[in-house]
Amino acid sequence: MRKSILAKFTAAMLVLVLLLSGGTAFYSYAKEWGWAGPAPAREAESAGAAATAEATASPQAISVLDEQLRQTLKAQAEAEEATLEAAAGAIELSGLVLEGLQRSNPQGYKQDAEHYKRLLAEFHVHEAYRTKLDDLLASGAKAADVLTAYEFAYRQFGSFADVESLLALRQTGRSWAELFAAYLQDAQEFVPQAFDSDYLETLLKSPRLTADDIMIADQISFKTGKPFKELINSKLEAAAPGWREQCAAVGLLFSGTALPRVSVTEEQLKKFTEAGVMSEEQVVEAFVLAGKLGQETEPVIAKLKKGTSEAALYEEAYALKYDSVNSNL
Repeated sequence: MRKSILAKFTAAMLVLVLLLSGGTAFYSYAKEWGWAGPAPAREAESAGAAATAEATASPQAISVLDEQLRQTLKAQAEAEEATLEAAAGAIELSGLVLEGLQRSNPQGYKQDAEHYKRLLAEFHVHEAYRTKLDDLLASGAKAADVLTAYEFAYRQFGSFADVESLLALRQTGRSWAELFAAYLQDAQEFVPQAFDSDYLETLLKSPRLTADDIMIADQISFKTGKPFKELINSKLEAAAPGWREQCAAVGLLFSGTALPRVSVTEEQLKKFTEAGVMSEEQVVEAFVLAGKLGQETEPVIAKLKKGTSEAALYEEAYALKYDSVNSNL
């Protein structure tokens, strides 16, 4: 029984972090970084939890809980935005960077500077990468291109080498949508390790580890070839560096301590699957994509239904975010 429970945890919890509460699902962005387990396993877990929720809560009660959750998430988002703005406002750029921004974009360099500071704060950019970004911008590289390449590569659990490659290809005149499509097509599909149940149980009992730590270590192992046990054991050491430092040491951009989550309510799942155009899996993927783009889900789903590609959506989102003529900053 214990191993059966652990097996289900591996397939449904680690592979796709799914927590159901009052009919509301929380999906990890890790799904987009390869932690997307077999659909039958996820659907079985989801169905069981949904049945339990249905038996204990009426549709009206679930609707109330969904609205309460939305209000809670809205308040959290507003608090996070305030924190991010404060962190960005505290960042100072060197004179060389500001001069480079002005040469590259005389009319919009001040806005470019604000965009850059926000990216540094939003992604907790490591000092080593901050230096490289500073050098690029000081040399006169277009800020919108540099920031677009960095965010896209970060969202793919990529490396600074990916940033440099994207920028070099951008210089050939290719569109971002074309570059993103090629990157996504060529990216090697991540396959999570099949953990021994006893080993997994031991890891999860450690007060120094979380499920996120296991997922992050597995992704780093896949990207770099470093043994998973070496990575996870280093995390168990008292003076172990965080994932931000470990990622920077091997060229990866990831700088978090946990993987972001996106919430999907039961009501939303029903709404977007009713027409039969999208499966539940596709709806969840759309919510994850919308979260990564920083956009509302409904317009993203509408565009996907019309055939807009994921790469085109990334291009559109980053143009709105980083092009000084389009930005809301």
